Amino acid sequence: MKKVLVALAAVSALSAIAGDYVSLSVENDKSRVDRSNAVVETVRANKDIGAGFNIAIQDRTQVENAGGMFNSVEGTVGYQVVSPLNVYVGAGRDQGLNGGKDQAYNYGLVGFTAGVPVGPTYAFAGAKTHANWDKDAPKQTVAYAGVSLPVTKTFAVEVGGSASFQDIKDKAYGITGRVSF
Repeated sequence: MKKVLVALAAVSALSAIAGDYVSLSVENDKSRVDRSNAVVETVRANKDIGAGFNIAIQDRTQVENAGGMFNSVEGTVGYQVVSPLNVYVGAGRDQGLNGGKDQAYNYGLVGFTAGVPVGPTYAFAGAKTHANWDKDAPKQTVAYAGVSLPVTKTFAVEVGGSASFQDIKDKAYGITGRVSF
């Protein structure tokens, strides 16, 4: 519960700088390698900065059911190529298991998201991959998809899932609350 309150406080703080949306996601994550489970909480903020460009930040915390925690922070700059397609590049930092000494690593990332209205909902899908410059850092590509259902003019509930490939092989599903400004 304490973690959720901290995440909600972060969303409130980010809302002052993010004019488009902030969101809080909670997911069930399962390793496809050792079948371990984890709970993932992600806070995102996105801002349209004009001329088709947008910036985003993401803070992701994964708490392993067997014990231990991973945390990563990413920042991206995106560009809407055509109406439903946004491509982005960015950088991130993964703190490693429990923020242990010599476990953290930095990475670049590239990806895309596309979405279309489907009745009263909005369906989206995308993928991103790490562009690691440290040969020892784990490689990861994530594919994701979901559906967003507007509840009010400024609040939507999203359900979705993702799958990770390469060195990190996870699958996840969850729910997101998204507030637009």
